[in-house]
Amino acid sequence: MDAPCTAYALVPSTIAAIVTTTGAAETSVTINNFMDTKSTAHGTGSGTDLCGTRTYSLIDVGTSNAPTIATYSSNGSGAYNLVVPLTNSESDEATYNLRLDVTLTDFTSVTLSETFTVTINPASCDCSLMTWNNPSPVSLATEVLKVVSPADNVVLPLATLDASSVSASPMTRACGVSGADCLGSTTVAVISGTSSLLTFLTYDSSTRTLSAASI
Repeated sequence: MDAPCTAYALVPSTIAAIVTTTGAAETSVTINNFMDTKSTAHGTGSGTDLCGTRTYSLIDVGTSNAPTIATYSSNGSGAYNLVVPLTNSESDEATYNLRLDVTLTDFTSVTLSETFTVTINPASCDCSLMTWNNPSPVSLATEVLKVVSPADNVVLPLATLDASSVSASPMTRACGVSGADCLGSTTVAVISGTSSLLTFLTYDSSTRTLSAASI
């Protein structure tokens, strides 16, 4: 006569570490129903057919409570989804030690625990997500046969980053205070209708100063 399920064990199944970043889409990992050794030895091939259902509990090892950064639920087809939802909070950035406890529902003395980690890394700066505010137009007035010195000049203003876009997401907040990491790429190109600077104009890129000598 075959021994009861309590004489058997659940089969270990390694859960791979999960790595994601703040602002990234949710991560979902499919985990098959844990098999038991009675079903694998004497069952019909599924590895789960002789000892009934399993009860699963996901635990944060650090707090002994259910984790706030991951969920575990049936996907309705005999397997389970381990999900790390999207988070936009930098306070979630850490490595979490999680444990999945598995128990035969009708034979609660048969248990198994699998530990794994979930790491949420900081987002990388993405300047393309920033919104830029164009500066107000400036003008330069000069005159024909003007004395060469002093020249008429105007300092060209830069576009500025929209403050709300700087703080809008982890990928923009990662770009330094007030988006400083994106400001270094700001350049000014001076052209006229002919796509080249008019001969009586000069431009000093170090000071963004456009000057007009004499015409």
